[in-house]
Amino acid sequence: MQRLLALLLALSLAACSGSGSDNEDSEDNSSDGSSQTTTSGNTSGAGSDTGGGTDTGGTDGASDSGSSVFDIEATPLWEFVGLDFVAGDGTSSNATDGVNGTLVISTSGLNDSNGVYAGSAVTITHSLQGDGEYQLVPTISDLVNTQSEHPNAKLVYFNVVFGTRQSSPEAAVRYQPTSGSLIAVVDARGFYHFATTEPISIALSQSIGEGIEGAPDTAPITLVNIYDIVASP
Repeated sequence: MQRLLALLLALSLAACSGSGSDNEDSEDNSSDGSSQTTTSGNTSGAGSDTGGGTDTGGTDGASDSGSSVFDIEATPLWEFVGLDFVAGDGTSSNATDGVNGTLVISTSGLNDSNGVYAGSAVTITHSLQGDGEYQLVPTISDLVNTQSEHPNAKLVYFNVVFGTRQSSPEAAVRYQPTSGSLIAVVDARGFYHFATTEPISIALSQSIGEGIEGAPDTAPITLVNIYDIVASP
């Protein structure tokens, strides 16, 4: 439960600050995605639009208010295989290492009707380049390696786990995007909000425990106003 968010956050930041190994694909989803009440505000780099616009995904992303891009007051949720996953109270965390930010948000007792997919967590790791369009990369290693050559690039990686409500035995799956982009809006407090402008394709990258029978190899996902609901009420 509480262990999942903290573990996802720690592993993502460790991968960013390390040598670029794909630690995000290790056993980091071994418990139920439920309640967490951490912690710090992500203010480093907030609102700074430092001219990403490179051919590696750093779009220039002119600064926009939340209302002109997407509703930053909307309830955070994600849609997958015809199901809605709504973020629960006290189920998010975020941190920054000064170069990248990572946020984790999960459901908490709000989606039991989703059957074998019930219990879900989204982890987003991103560069701190303010508002705009962020190019998706397939791994955290790609994010770190691209940043070494293009420090102003707007880059983002995310993965999403489904099925964490079942813990004995574990039966979950993890997906990550194949291509596309996310839109970021930095609110007045410096917190990053992310959303898709249209559904993007995600691919099955890991079965956890027994996995989920019949889980699609690829499927579209929609992200709606994903942010740290605990630190930025």
